[in-house]
Amino acid sequence: YFAGQWKPRKTIVISDGLPDNEEDAKAAALALTGVVDTIYCGPDGHPAIDFLRSLSERTCGTPIAWNGMRTELAANIRGLLA
Repeated sequence: YFAGQWKPRKTIVISDGLPDNEEDAKAAALALTGVVDTIYCGPDGHPAIDFLRSLSERTCGTPIAWNGMRTELAANIRGLLA
C-alpha cells in the first residue's frame, strides 16, 4: 500500500515465492494506479509463477518468469521499463 501514495504509472514486483497472504497482495496490486509487471526469480514450475502472472493480468501488466539462466535480471527489468 505504501507505493500507491506516489500514484505510479508502472510498478515492478520482483519475487522468489508466494506472498504471506495472496488476497492482501491482490488487493494491494489493484489499489495501484498503473500496471503491475511481475518478475518471478526461481525454478520453473513453482506455484508463484501462476500467482504473479495473475497479478500482472489483473492490471494489464507483463509477467516474466526468470530462472537465472540465459539473460541477466537487469535485462528483464530494462525491457519492462522501455
